[in-house]
Amino acid sequence: MTELLVLATRWQPYSFVSRYTCFSMTKEKICSAEGDLQKFSFGYNYYGYHKTEDGGLVWREWAPQATALYLYGDFSKNSLCINV
Repeated sequence: MTELLVLATRWQPYSFVSRYTCFSMTKEKICSAEGDLQKFSFGYNYYGYHKTEDGGLVWREWAPQATALYLYGDFSKNSLCINV
């Protein structure tokens, strides 16, 4: 156990600095796009499946690098796959 603690102490500064740098960069990207972390954390209220006021359903997905999205299910009479 002592040897493990010695190794962990040796790795800790590098690990902490690299993790904190990654966190800081990611946080900056989120805050510049969304305003702050709290607003970003409520994304589940917008993305995913939700009922509309008229009783229908809406599906929103965040996929900025996607070239196509497919929704599979038995809801389509013509095909089991809808290219969205």
